[in-house]
Amino acid sequence: MFNIKILSQEALNNYGSIKGKEQLDKILAVSNNHMESISKTLDSIREPRVRTIRNNIIDAIESASNEVNIPEHISLTKSYKDNPIYCNFDMYHMTQVIVNLITNAIDAINSQSKEEAYIKITVDTSNEWIYISIKDSGIGISKKLQKKIFTPYFSTKPKNNNWGMGLSYAFRVITSHYGHLRIKSKVGEFTNVEILLPMTK
Repeated sequence: MFNIKILSQEALNNYGSIKGKEQLDKILAVSNNHMESISKTLDSIREPRVRTIRNNIIDAIESASNEVNIPEHISLTKSYKDNPIYCNFDMYHMTQVIVNLITNAIDAINSQSKEEAYIKITVDTSNEWIYISIKDSGIGISKKLQKKIFTPYFSTKPKNNNWGMGLSYAFRVITSHYGHLRIKSKVGEFTNVEILLPMTK
């Protein structure tokens, strides 16, 4: 907003000139960027509108893992009990949840130097439930912080990393599918994000 104020004053000082028009164009561009940012934030805060249909959960995981750029020093392994495994879910939102979780895992691994850098994705089924585990060898999360991580805008990362809505969004998407999201972690060793979803036949 401070940039807009400065540009507005410069545009007034140069009203009617080419320079004034350039300043107005800059104001418009900055304003559009701010509006886009606000719009994305509001989209993240409001409850996600999920449209559930029968989908293969493995397709969502494969799509998400292909969307994320995995650094060469990180080993990504995937283990599926079966394929396909069907569940009623919103393909877009579920894929974005997994993208968020994989991205968080990468950032956690890059936050410390370890010889073993891995992300392990496991999918299992038991008693009409689908169990998804995304485990990383990253820096881990303390028990104190684990109580806060589903709060919007809460972050253990530097301020320049824009992920404050990630886990809050993931939690709301999973619960809107009548599922559960939980975190198991040990500082300096690992974080394991577990998703439970009701299975459909």
